[in-house]
Amino acid sequence: MLFLILVVAVFAGCKQKEQVKTVDLAAVEDTVSIEADKFHSAYASNDLNTYSAYLLDDVLVCGTDPRELWSKKNNLQNTGMINFPTPSS
Repeated sequence: MLFLILVVAVFAGCKQKEQVKTVDLAAVEDTVSIEADKFHSAYASNDLNTYSAYLLDDVLVCGTDPRELWSKKNNLQNTGMINFPTPSS
């Protein structure tokens, strides 16, 4: 019986407590804003390396029309960036 009580006490004491992390929302918003600006700047200046670095290989870019869906390669062709050399991975 003492062994059972000891086992229960050990397992009860080993339970991990959840830790709550505080997030600085202003800092997160600033970071997202900066990265969005870099993305848009790369697009506007036809900077293929920077622009394509923001796109995952399996990205699906949605246009304003429901039928406008492009892969990464199609998106680069549609933006006119296909004239630039493809960045090496």
